[in-house]
Amino acid sequence: MPQQRWVKRLVPALLGTVLIVTGVVAGSWQLDRAAQKLAMQAKLDEGRGRAPIDIGASSANPREVEYQRARAHGTWLANRTVLIDNKVRGGIPGYYVVTPLRLDGSTTHLLVQRGWIAGIPDRREPEIRTPSGEVEVVGELRIPASRVFELSSAPPQGRVWQNLTLDRFREATGLSLQPVVMLQTSDADDGLERTWDRPDLGIDKHRGYALQWFGLAFATACAFAVYIYRGRKRMRER
Repeated sequence: MPQQRWVKRLVPALLGTVLIVTGVVAGSWQLDRAAQKLAMQAKLDEGRGRAPIDIGASSANPREVEYQRARAHGTWLANRTVLIDNKVRGGIPGYYVVTPLRLDGSTTHLLVQRGWIAGIPDRREPEIRTPSGEVEVVGELRIPASRVFELSSAPPQGRVWQNLTLDRFREATGLSLQPVVMLQTSDADDGLERTWDRPDLGIDKHRGYALQWFGLAFATACAFAVYIYRGRKRMRER
């Protein structure tokens, strides 16, 4: 009988301890993620305030140039343009237009997300105007996702793609690419919309999750304290 009582007390104690530790650890991790993203946002704001750096044939260091304003000179490869599908603006479905820019004096290319264009109701591909000859393009640099989730692993067919990664574009085109993508901000006579939203880094979301986890730990600690208090009260009454 004493052993059964001991087991009955031990199980809630272990369960409460696990929940409290889990809540504290998970909440702390969420706060750490929020802090990392705050630093990322500060880096973005700092990069936007600097003069643009030049992107040429030499391979850029992605981590050093991410979120920096940049300038590139070259020639558009219009026949390699792809349209990234399912991009909605103001309730209107459309595409992001991505075209490689052959950098001056080299065989290296910079992928440029040139802007957004509305789709056509019958799903025909919209006509994309691409300036010819040498151009100067200014924009912000990003490190694109290395992997994307898709229901099918089949390579994209035609110009309309669901997602874009550098490896996929290399495989499809055989082009040598810089390890970053530029979001174009400079004007061009191509009819594209270039209003890029500030990236949603989810800082408030991480803080909200942290509050939930800490709340779980606090609620568990309170419940465990009440459990101990009632147990001791019953023992005194006996």
